[in-house]
Amino acid sequence: KEGPKKPGTWRNGTQAPKPSAVPSPPASTAAADAIACDLRNVVVLRHVRLVQRDIELNMDKYYVLQLLRAADGFYVATRWGRTGTAGQAKLWGPVSTETEASAELDARFREKTGNEAAAIDGVFVPRAGKYDLAGAPGSRADVRGGRLWQYWVDDGVDGKRVGWYDYTAAAAAEVEAVWSEWRANNRLDVRCVQSGYFAYRIDFNTMTQTNVTHPARTQRRIRRNVETA
Repeated sequence: KEGPKKPGTWRNGTQAPKPSAVPSPPASTAAADAIACDLRNVVVLRHVRLVQRDIELNMDKYYVLQLLRAADGFYVATRWGRTGTAGQAKLWGPVSTETEASAELDARFREKTGNEAAAIDGVFVPRAGKYDLAGAPGSRADVRGGRLWQYWVDDGVDGKRVGWYDYTAAAAAEVEAVWSEWRANNRLDVRCVQSGYFAYRIDFNTMTQTNVTHPARTQRRIRRNVETA
C-alpha cells in the first residue's frame, strides 16, 4: 500500500482495491467510492456536479467535485468523463483543515464554470465554453431493473413485436440521472449519453432517443414508466 501523500498533491485512486474493513460510503456518495476506497471513515461534506455539452458535436461530459473528510485529513475528489461512462478520478490532499480543502474546491469550481462558489446555492450564470451547474445531487430512483425507462419499437428490430421495451438496468440508471439533472436545470433538456458502443441523443422535450452513432440514426419514443411497480 502506498505511504502517506504530501499535502496538496494529486494521487490517482481509481485502481485501489477496496479493503473489506472500510465501510462503503452512503448511497448518495457513490461517485466518490471508487476514488476514496482507500481512505478511512470517509464523509462527503460537499458535492457539486457540472455538465458541459455541445449537442451538434455529440459532446456531453461531466465534472464532479467533492469535499471529503477522512481519518487522516480533508480531500478534494474530482471525477470527469463522457456522460454514461465511469470516467477518470483523482484526489487532492490530505490537508489538515476543511477551510483549505474547501478553498481548493471553490477554485476548481471557478475555473470550470467562470462562477464564484456562491453561485452553487445562489444565481448561476452560464458561460460560453464553460461547465454548467447540474443541480444538487439526490437519491437515485429505483429503476426497477430497467422497467422505469422504456423505448418504443415498431420496426421489427431483432424480431421484436410492436410495443414498449425496458431499458437495461444500467441504461435506465443513466437516463434517470440526466432526467433528474434536467428537472434541476431546464437548460439540460437535450443530452448525449454513451451506452456501450452507441451514443444516444436524449431529448426530454419530445421524449425521444436518437442513435447518433449508427448510420441510420434510428429515433424511438421513450417514456418514464412511473406506473410500473
